[in-house]
Amino acid sequence: TDPKINIGKTKILSLPPSSRRLLEIDSQYIELVESFTYLGFKFAAALGGTDEDIEVLIRPSVHLV
Repeated sequence: TDPKINIGKTKILSLPPSSRRLLEIDSQYIELVESFTYLGFKFAAALGGTDEDIEVLIRPSVHLV
């Protein structure tokens, strides 16, 4: 069987942000995003954001103490 792409769940994060281009599959465009969180870590297209990245990693561990 051929692999299927769920367009509704698929997102594009371009690095660097200036390289953003629309991608169309089956007459539907895939959403371009500035950031997303995966397994508790935030990926961002913008430069900087380190404080926010660290906060996302620390926040879950605070509840363990």
